[in-house]
Amino acid sequence: MKENIGDSYLKKPEFAAHPSLTKFQLKVPIQRQVLRSDPSIITRVIQQTPRFVIFGSDGLWDHLTNEKAVDIVNSHPRNGIAKRLLDIIKVLS
Repeated sequence: MKENIGDSYLKKPEFAAHPSLTKFQLKVPIQRQVLRSDPSIITRVIQQTPRFVIFGSDGLWDHLTNEKAVDIVNSHPRNGIAKRLLDIIKVLS
């Protein structure tokens, strides 16, 4: 099985019971994998040289549109931009 980022406690029973993940402890322990890690893959032909790529899980895209994420990256210094995106998501959620 391929692994992806995010929601690890729903992928394997041992992750759901791990003591370091108390924030995600489930009331009823999972007996089997709840989520699959099959990625969603989209291929596009890029006509120009891209200035940047934003890589994120559904936790990012649930809160930001593509356009808003691009606006944030374009309007702030690159140094620390990933943290800035996360901070903005915390405010929005």
